[in-house]
Amino acid sequence: MTEEIDTALAILKRAMQVEQEGREFYMKTAQTTRDEKGQKTFRALASDEENHLRLIKRQHDALTSESMWISSPEVKPVQIDEDSEACSARLACRGLLRGSDRGIDNQMPWIY
Repeated sequence: MTEEIDTALAILKRAMQVEQEGREFYMKTAQTTRDEKGQKTFRALASDEENHLRLIKRQHDALTSESMWISSPEVKPVQIDEDSEACSARLACRGLLRGSDRGIDNQMPWIY
């Protein structure tokens, strides 16, 4: 393998670790969250991380076995409704959105 592929594989391996850690975090948070909507949102986020992990692993496996990048036709751009509760929850969990900044404290008290 080339140095470029070795570097890519190392990055993909770390990306898989990050996705797994994210999944574990969201599952643990879903279990400790008392609010039903919060539990549902965190389980959905964990599922997202599982999908990300699957896609990254697929790319890692292709680079390992064929030394080639593959396309991912199932990955499509998604229009995000910034007013949606799920989008706000994802941003808040990632520290990109503060409830007081967006007026969502009362909508999602389980996050804070």
